[in-house]
Amino acid sequence: MHLMLGIGLMVLTTSVAWRFRAPATARVPCSSQWARGERCLAAFVVAWITALLVNAVFLPLVANDALEYATVGRLLFETRDLASYPAIHPESTGSGFYGPWSHPPLYPALIYLTQVVQGHASEPGLMRMISPWFAIATTALVFAMGNMAGRTAGWAAALVFISAQLFFSGADSASIDALPVAGFCLVTSLLMGIAGSAWQRGVWIGMGMGLALWTHSQSILVVPLGLAVLALFHGRSNWRSVLVETVFILGVAAVVSAWPYFRNYTIYGALISDNPAVFAMPELRWKDYFLMSAGLNHGLSVLQYGVLKGWFSVYSFGASYWLMTLGAVLLSVRSSGAGARRTLEHGLRAHPQGVVWACLGLVGIYTLGVVTSLMIGLDLMVKNDRYLLVMLPMVAVVAGYGAQRVLGAGRRIWGNSRAGSWLRFWLTAGALAAVGLLSAQLVVVGWYSKWSYVLDARSSGHGHQVLQAYGAQTRFDRILDNTPHIEVVRWLSRELPKEAVILALRPSDMYYARQRMISYLDPRMLPIYREKDPPRAATMLRAMGITHIQLTDYELPVSYNAVLSSVVNDPALAKLVHGTSGAQVYELTDSGRHPIAPLIFTPGDMEWTSWTLLTIPRAEYLA
Repeated sequence: MHLMLGIGLMVLTTSVAWRFRAPATARVPCSSQWARGERCLAAFVVAWITALLVNAVFLPLVANDALEYATVGRLLFETRDLASYPAIHPESTGSGFYGPWSHPPLYPALIYLTQVVQGHASEPGLMRMISPWFAIATTALVFAMGNMAGRTAGWAAALVFISAQLFFSGADSASIDALPVAGFCLVTSLLMGIAGSAWQRGVWIGMGMGLALWTHSQSILVVPLGLAVLALFHGRSNWRSVLVETVFILGVAAVVSAWPYFRNYTIYGALISDNPAVFAMPELRWKDYFLMSAGLNHGLSVLQYGVLKGWFSVYSFGASYWLMTLGAVLLSVRSSGAGARRTLEHGLRAHPQGVVWACLGLVGIYTLGVVTSLMIGLDLMVKNDRYLLVMLPMVAVVAGYGAQRVLGAGRRIWGNSRAGSWLRFWLTAGALAAVGLLSAQLVVVGWYSKWSYVLDARSSGHGHQVLQAYGAQTRFDRILDNTPHIEVVRWLSRELPKEAVILALRPSDMYYARQRMISYLDPRMLPIYREKDPPRAATMLRAMGITHIQLTDYELPVSYNAVLSSVVNDPALAKLVHGTSGAQVYELTDSGRHPIAPLIFTPGDMEWTSWTLLTIPRAEYLA
């Protein structure tokens, strides 16, 4: 039934969109040189999309956030009830997962539908294609917005967008980020690209805004940002159109998206919430942990890697913000004070580069909002690079405009018969260097960063052992068993009884386990985190039914700022039963205190093993 409703909604949406599609426009003729440049940009876009799909199809799911969403999708598949989201009743679920998210349930619901299609929820399967679909659709929207400034700008914008490392890596890892990015881009494209009367535009934009509000809690920002662009689009002289469209936009958006936010209010007492009870414990000092892990522990880093992270977090955003800066400079050069006043009066719709100015304005308003939030003591918008991805489509459009201007200048110089051979040489060298850099980025980000850790089981002794344990294995099994933090969980499933209960410090990985878990975020853990005595804490853990503790290959405040580290480090309370590359599993022992045997290293009293690593010739052989 749910699957049929989903298919019916998609058919209805497609039919309405086709009915109100824009009329076809004539293709603008262009020179062969210009066409070759566009074909090169288009080829890179296609290559990135191909890499995205290959990674999504041929690599298993190992990312933390994606596995958490997969676990919640499995919960929906088990209950067939959207009311079971968010996962705040772990005691009544099969996995024991606890996820007090306030994000609207669009992504878990889509995961559930893919599981309905495939008929099971035992593995991710089709859910791996949700994020790539949204990423590809958003790339098409970015191309459409850039195309309003020129076809080359459209292809360049699409390439800047899809090749941004953080976005691409999230899209092929089933991250949720592609959904809110698509929502922001949809609203922007509707604001700038749809025609009609004020009420018609208001209805369509309101529907897009309502859908965007279903994607992620961060999408609540699309309301003030969208209304700001609406005002810029119409200008001061058309304030009546702004008012009418605003009423329809807010009304329709509220109808479409009210339910998840109303439900959040009934559960959390707020429209959005980002403060689980464990995070709120002052003794655990989570704020220090988040700021240190984000590199925002002093004022200069907050400015550089907080407010200006688009320019300085090159690993996440590449050169996209620097290219946007180039586009902004080139855009400003052609503007005058009188032109700016006319634009403010009559709106961006009358400006030939209105969509570029709108995108640049959105980035500026968002940055101003980040600064304002810091001034009032909120660090939510700077501590996670992924939150900035919602501005990536707009950044890409401005960058695409700048690329079009630069390529156009190069074309004019190349076509100038008076240009010297040395100038043509440097133009050719620059073009080859750009192609080389783009190719290197594609290879490193699109392929190497994803496939370098994938080991062939035939050349891996560990993989061979696991192969013997499992019998016939799929390629996904071999990859998972060569991923340390996942291998630990699969060891649990092989070696521990099904009735074992795991205290999971990385609960997402338990998606691949058959045992129940208790998440470190579960409110039932609060008394244990407050406990100072390790034996008593171990007794409380066992009273909850916990038999084993899963530790990660990185430290968390619930370990080093609470008693857990003392529990696992005491041989009388816990013993190490498995470990791989820093990820460990401890088994809780009985509560009785036993004398700790001294460590003996005396040769003869314990077995020593020695082997030769390096042979250095003696001095007499070197004389």
